[in-house]
Amino acid sequence: MSKNIKSAKFALVPLATLLMFGCNYENGTGVAVVEEAVTEVTTPAETTTPVVTTPTTPTVTVTDDFESYTAGTLISDASQNWLTANIKDNSDSLGTTTAEVSTTQSSGGVNSLYLADAHSGSKPFAYREFTAASASGSVSIDVFTPSTNDKVTYINIGVGKNNSDRYFELRLNGDDLEYEAGSTDIDLAENGFTQDAWHTINIAWTSAGMVTVSLDGTAYTAIDQSTTGLTSTNIPTQFTVYTGDNGGILNTAYFDNLDSDLF
Repeated sequence: MSKNIKSAKFALVPLATLLMFGCNYENGTGVAVVEEAVTEVTTPAETTTPVVTTPTTPTVTVTDDFESYTAGTLISDASQNWLTANIKDNSDSLGTTTAEVSTTQSSGGVNSLYLADAHSGSKPFAYREFTAASASGSVSIDVFTPSTNDKVTYINIGVGKNNSDRYFELRLNGDDLEYEAGSTDIDLAENGFTQDAWHTINIAWTSAGMVTVSLDGTAYTAIDQSTTGLTSTNIPTQFTVYTGDNGGILNTAYFDNLDSDLF
């Protein structure tokens, strides 16, 4: 803001000098008071330097992105939050299975969870328990299945790893996304699940028994759990992934960015 300051100076001048210029004096003192020219002083306006704020990119957090683990480590050894089953080391001469941390594929970052079934009599499981049984909730995970697979990869929620423990199960069968429905599995995305690529799958369920599956952000029509043939009283206590079967020896799958507030 500019400020104008006016200053005035006064001087005592002898009468004789004033009379020469036709000036009058006051009160008979012999001198007169003369006001000199007024000088106007302007101070510069104050300026405000704008504060520039650099926007920050929000940090996206997930339950597990597998980045803190050492590659090659069985996931149940790398983290106490994960459990594994049917891990084989070829001691029976039938082959191997694994559920380990890998750097071969990742959906962001470096690591992912790698499952491989190279055993002719078993298949590997990896699962993570919820903090409590959950009649409603949601879980999302990124998944990659190679086109070399000749068997199915599975994602389910339930109370254990056995078939009778399942509440709802998805099947990644080639380029089809299906859900378990007894003897006839039902397509959600026929030819819509591209192999050799990462996809995000979300499973959400309600206490009314309705399950909604989303693939890469596209939600499919809600499924009534009672139509799947799976046990409705298996209120989910865990999230499970597995690949292959008890005969094939070629299946692999990668998982990344597991996320849910149920863990």
